[in-house]
Amino acid sequence: MNTLADLFYKLEQEARPDLVMARRGEGFAPIGAGELADRVRRCVAALGSLGIDRGDRVGLICSNRPSWHVVDFACHLRGAILVPLFSTLTPAQVRYMFADSGCKAVFAEGAEQLRKVAGVRAELPALEHLILVQAPPPVDESTAPPEAPGSGEARLELADHELEDLIARHEPQADCPGPEGGDAVATIIYTSGTTGEPKGVMLTHDNLASNMRGTLQVLSCRAAERALSVLPLCHSFQRIVDYTFFSVGAQVIYGSPLRLA
Repeated sequence: MNTLADLFYKLEQEARPDLVMARRGEGFAPIGAGELADRVRRCVAALGSLGIDRGDRVGLICSNRPSWHVVDFACHLRGAILVPLFSTLTPAQVRYMFADSGCKAVFAEGAEQLRKVAGVRAELPALEHLILVQAPPPVDESTAPPEAPGSGEARLELADHELEDLIARHEPQADCPGPEGGDAVATIIYTSGTTGEPKGVMLTHDNLASNMRGTLQVLSCRAAERALSVLPLCHSFQRIVDYTFFSVGAQVIYGSPLRLA
């Protein structure tokens, strides 16, 4: 696996009916590999219908849940660059990071995160689309987003050959913007800003894939194991842990009390 698109393609071949477990009420509900892959496909198509393409920045402010990885993998297949933020950030911090990275679209989870982004939208000149990860309680019409991929887009299906084309075109190219060596940038993760304003760290697919391969060399991860995703997924450590367990077909469990989306 050289890119995160490769990881998704491997996941799609898994027949496991409970690849991930999501909190529902007092218990947990399983989501199979096929269903998760279908959600990713639909999100890829929705991003395409919104004009999100290779190199575009896509923001995500969301707690740990299967939808986090749906957006994540959809961005990688589309060739977009994911900019994930901690859900505990203030509106001012959100404004700075999404403006600095030039996000063209932002996925926000629930009413609280929606209001946080909508409140600073006028200061985000590159932002064209504000998208709900989960339908929130009623909000003022001025903050309601105009679209919600997955529940109203005109085109949500993606043919097999189109998915293959997306994966093929996402392989790192020499002319792709990014760090020395020409590797494609997969994500921008912001530092804590303890020495001034937060800095956006550009991580390539090879950065993340090599960390995943290195983890497998020191940890015995097997398909029979179950992993609880605890640290925020926007933190690189938890993200690599999830990727590593996904790579061997192990089950990953998300404890967010929010309903499935």
